[in-house]
Amino acid sequence: AAAARCVYCVPRGATLVSMARRLRVGWHGLYNANPAVRNPSVLLQQSAITLGPVYVVQDKDTLLSVAAMARTTVKGILERNRDVDAAGGLRPGQELCLLVCSDSQPAAA
Repeated sequence: AAAARCVYCVPRGATLVSMARRLRVGWHGLYNANPAVRNPSVLLQQSAITLGPVYVVQDKDTLLSVAAMARTTVKGILERNRDVDAAGGLRPGQELCLLVCSDSQPAAA
């Protein structure tokens, strides 16, 4: 079975803050994507966390336009979606895991 998009397995002893560091993202985004987490500094009881929303690619979307919309980077999209071929472009209906506002620099290629 295919792995769920935008879901990450939590290692034993991890906190939301330590997971954010490991994933090189801001902990606020992870906190907002995981409402069951009451305190981001307390050890997680969940076996998995949600990284962010799943975005369905629309006609005429490009990596750059999706990155700009999500206030992230093309590099960030490619890091979280290893099945996306940067040279091949996006396909309508394709699902992308987005870490919204995951980088302070918007839409860098």
